[in-house]
Amino acid sequence: PDIRAAATAQDLRALAKSFLTPNNAFLVLAGAIEPEAAEGTIREAFEQWKSGPDPWAPTRPTLPKPGVTRPTLAALADPDFPKGTASVEMRFRGPDTASPRSVQAEIWARLASDPASRISRAIAKQGATSGGFSEFKAVYRASRALSWLSASAIFPLSAKTNPAESAIAFKELVRGTEMYAMKSNPTYFPTKDIEAAKASIIEARSSRLVEPREATALLADEWILGGKSRILGREASLLSSSNKELAGLADEYFMKNLEVLIVRMNAQDMPAKRKALESYGFEILTPEKAFWWL
Repeated sequence: PDIRAAATAQDLRALAKSFLTPNNAFLVLAGAIEPEAAEGTIREAFEQWKSGPDPWAPTRPTLPKPGVTRPTLAALADPDFPKGTASVEMRFRGPDTASPRSVQAEIWARLASDPASRISRAIAKQGATSGGFSEFKAVYRASRALSWLSASAIFPLSAKTNPAESAIAFKELVRGTEMYAMKSNPTYFPTKDIEAAKASIIEARSSRLVEPREATALLADEWILGGKSRILGREASLLSSSNKELAGLADEYFMKNLEVLIVRMNAQDMPAKRKALESYGFEILTPEKAFWWL
């Protein structure tokens, strides 16, 4: 808010001059158009628009991998989180959109989040026997330089629950057992499930391309994420992905990476659990020291 309040008209003009240039733009046309006629109209409208300096030179630094220098334990008191429950989330620096691993991470998130997947069933089985985890979710957030992977679940927070032990048990189950198995087992995900996931991703994209507004938004987003190569090459990378590539993803981004382990609970539940969390090395986060993993 302080940065926004300090912005001036001169700052905004400088921003527009730097970034609103043809060499930083991508024009998308969708709908019933005649390409040759459209090209003439476009040239007439934009040929006087002069290019400027590359706004991305020098290239902005990417977040390093691993994203942290050591496994990081953190806990957050969230006033909006339901009382009597907590969540555990394990985040890893993920593959950026220029990497072939990007589409593999997308497939992994879709496969792992399926309640019928091996990892989801393992989480549910442990939860059923211990009153522990439920609502397992795998997420991949793609970007040019700040991508991340996440595995999370919910667990009940009773008077006897040690949330630090629950979080570490979740980490061992996901990373130590399931991600290791994904790395070493060439049939961790059934081939039919991989093919179904790929088909589902392609179908979702194709359905957006049918409607002009959605197509425009989709293509613009893909260009922002990875330029022309992402738009033209993503489907080929997707179709060529198999258990072998997913095993490589697990090895590089789960087994050889470092995680941030986050416990989140209601602010009213935190005082009773703070000592247990801190005794295991969990740092209690505040808005002043909360970073990208939140």
